[in-house]
Amino acid sequence: MWFKKELAIRIIQGKKTQTIRKNPELKVGRIYSVQIGPKPPIAYIKITAKREITLGELTEEDAKREGFETLEEFKEYWTSILRLPWNVNEKYYAYKFEIVEIIEENLEKQGLKEYL
Repeated sequence: MWFKKELAIRIIQGKKTQTIRKNPELKVGRIYSVQIGPKPPIAYIKITAKREITLGELTEEDAKREGFETLEEFKEYWTSILRLPWNVNEKYYAYKFEIVEIIEENLEKQGLKEYL
């Protein structure tokens, strides 16, 4: 799975434990790579839960699982950095995950070791 650099860092730091995607195909129990774009994976995560949601159903707890302090901060990131509309009725999938492995060699190669 591709993530923006700042979100991948939050994953390896244990601050981000959920990802919201349009893709309904990710499977609970399956292991996926964490990549910053097409670079080699820096970690592997296992999907532990999946739920269908709309942006309007997101809570402060969801924002914290996404690695943000508040829902408002997450909304700001979503609209300004990801450049996606905040359509409260649009359907997404929230996937909770846990880290299975951190690949320190790739972190080092990508200059991210300091974030551990």
